[in-house]
Amino acid sequence: MGSYIHAYVERRTNGRWFPAGLPGLVDPDNKHPAQVFNTQNYTMFGWLADVRNYAKVPPIAQRRGLPDDVSDEVAGLAENMNFYGHSWLSLRELLEFDYEATFEDRRAPGGHPEYRDTFPPGMGEVKPYREIFPTRYWEELEAMKQLGDVEDTRIVFWFD
Repeated sequence: MGSYIHAYVERRTNGRWFPAGLPGLVDPDNKHPAQVFNTQNYTMFGWLADVRNYAKVPPIAQRRGLPDDVSDEVAGLAENMNFYGHSWLSLRELLEFDYEATFEDRRAPGGHPEYRDTFPPGMGEVKPYREIFPTRYWEELEAMKQLGDVEDTRIVFWFD
């Protein structure tokens, strides 16, 4: 049984947050929140929220829970007792992160008889953060930039 991410884009207009669509990627008619980062990538999950962090990648931020001002639509999607790891990140945080910086990826591919899913420090592979993200991640960041001010765009996410 695996974990999956549920990540939605919101935009702030006149001081309130609303679900946002991403033309060319997800729901261009803006009737539903755009779902992004829709992949089962545990290293990315570790970076986003320290969830299933077998690689021991340093998270971009500590989990924050749902924002107090989350849109009603996204709040309704989050109301499942099996969901966990709720958090959010601004588009500015995602764009300003140094993806060329490196970390030690300690995930043991396919598991390891002695270390299971995670190697001890010093046994992993040093790599740039950029390598942990699929092509679609970069496409979605570009689409979110088209929505306007990066201070008024965020993703709200959780896992199941």
